[in-house]
Amino acid sequence: MAARERLLAEIEAFLKAENMSATAFGRAVASDPRLVFDLRKGREPSARLMDAVADFIEIVGQAISFRFEK
Repeated sequence: MAARERLLAEIEAFLKAENMSATAFGRAVASDPRLVFDLRKGREPSARLMDAVADFIEIVGQAISFRFEK
């Protein structure tokens, strides 16, 4: 599986788990509301974008875990 497909699978799983729209995700990660739609159409992500996505998913996941641990 290519990097774009792996990244997109991770994003899609996150969107489903967090009930977040693709537009909101793109804006939050890269100030790009078309990000997920463009990836779905074949856009190749840069290393910087892949890092930004991973960081966002990790930070949001930690925040959600913290919220439910209280």
